[in-house]
Amino acid sequence: MRLYLGLVLVLVAAVNSLQHGFRMRSFNKRLLEPEINKTLECIRENLITGRPEEGVPSFKPLHIQNISIDFSQLGFEDAHGLLDLKGIELGGLTDWDLQALEVNLGLEEGVSISVEAFVNIPNLKVLTGYVANVTVENVYVWGDGDLEADLGNFGIKLDTKINTSGPKIEHIKILISLESFKAKLTGLFDDDEHSELVTQLLNQIVLNWVNEKSEDISDALEALLKDLVNNAQQYGFDTILEECINK
Repeated sequence: MRLYLGLVLVLVAAVNSLQHGFRMRSFNKRLLEPEINKTLECIRENLITGRPEEGVPSFKPLHIQNISIDFSQLGFEDAHGLLDLKGIELGGLTDWDLQALEVNLGLEEGVSISVEAFVNIPNLKVLTGYVANVTVENVYVWGDGDLEADLGNFGIKLDTKINTSGPKIEHIKILISLESFKAKLTGLFDDDEHSELVTQLLNQIVLNWVNEKSEDISDALEALLKDLVNNAQQYGFDTILEECINK
């Protein structure tokens, strides 16, 4: 989640740079793209080392104490139940590759910036403990154990519109995609043999579900992401962004 936040915050910061650094009559959208790329590299360096004094942890790897997910509240018709994750470790986040970037200026109802981008994380690794009581695609899964997962070519397609007044995010849509998903679980049904069998089934179900439900996932996350970005100072990113923009 905080990876998405970091990327969008870069775009917000770039808008601030635009307001103070360019005359609108001579604006060319290509001017923003090298600025965003330069800022992203600065952000990457800061996320690798972390800024503990400002509440920003190292993202190499990123450690999260716990996350509780209630699928029923996310609006998915074919996923229900609770998933509690604890002692989470995410690896590969800082190896992102910005593969596409399109920036456009809008002058309707004030000045706005529309950005489309595609970011790929070649090998995202997840290590976590879990407690699950979940039904996905009519498959009921329960257990208490450990999860190790490799997500190959985790893609993030970003489409957002930023109003330069503030600035504020007016619209944000993030579509995720996966090329491969391989997981190893222990503790499913409190039985190692069943854990292995269900793991093989989940590997295929999760891959298909993420790619088929990308729109639903985006809709479920949009309000949360807008709140996170528009209140960025609460999460410790504002100082990093200011330094990277002015570097």
